[in-house]
Amino acid sequence: MSLLREIQDAAVDGSTSLAVVLRKCMVLAARLGHEPFKRWVDAELNGYPPGADLPPYRHVGGIASIGTLAGPLGAMLNRVPLPLAPIPADVRDHYDHVEFREGVAKLEEMARPDPEGRDLVSRWSGDLIAQVADKYYQGYRLLEAYMEIPKNAVVGVLDVVRNKALKFALEIEEEAPAAGETSPGTKPVPDARVAQIFNTFIMGGAQNVAVGSPAAVQHAQQIQAGDLNALKRFLIDRGLEEGDVAELEAAIGEDPPPKRDQPLGKRVSVWLGNMATKAASGAWKAGTAAASDLLTAAVKAYYGLP
Repeated sequence: MSLLREIQDAAVDGSTSLAVVLRKCMVLAARLGHEPFKRWVDAELNGYPPGADLPPYRHVGGIASIGTLAGPLGAMLNRVPLPLAPIPADVRDHYDHVEFREGVAKLEEMARPDPEGRDLVSRWSGDLIAQVADKYYQGYRLLEAYMEIPKNAVVGVLDVVRNKALKFALEIEEEAPAAGETSPGTKPVPDARVAQIFNTFIMGGAQNVAVGSPAAVQHAQQIQAGDLNALKRFLIDRGLEEGDVAELEAAIGEDPPPKRDQPLGKRVSVWLGNMATKAASGAWKAGTAAASDLLTAAVKAYYGLP
């Protein structure tokens, strides 16, 4: 079997480690004599060092943060979605997305299903928690917080790399079926054509991997302030049960309306935490990350908050 067919078969076979696919690509890169392809394969195998440019597909946005808060008389709020507004603007970008610089073998290890269904976490720094501890829910202090990174985000990164390797091998085979068996020092495919294929199928078409639904959040922000029926319809259309929506309606009725730059009320905050827990258990259609952004945006839109 030719090297190009080996790469294709390994890339198509999901049970074959991506590291194996890329090692075969490393041999192909040497036989093609194309340095940019060599560097890409090496970076995907061994990781991107700090400061090195990271491909867009290794940036994952829409990451939710979850926190635990302590209140009076030992009251606790667990797994509460945390909006990013209280975080200082100069560091806020570090808490809504993650960069994956690890080599593919490490990413495959990270993507393995957890027996308890847990996602990956990246904990907030202690200094940040201390700085924003009293800026979320009135009467409560933030004890711990972390970014919750769904494993399917890592799977998405791996799929992008696997697909790029497959497309590259297919295009090279179309140009020269025996390109993988060429003798050292020969050029089975002209440099200009290899560069074109590389720029199109490896460097091109690289969209950021996103978690959550920015479009849904944007739509939530179109809910008119004070329009409770619109809020309820919006949530039901996105998979919430009528009982959960009724609990939110009751919480809104019990809490005083929050003002700008003030935390949401206690009852609504508890409801948001409960919904995040429900999303994490798989009981709701959206994942935890999507639920956090979506529900918070919808409630704030109802209150007329930015």
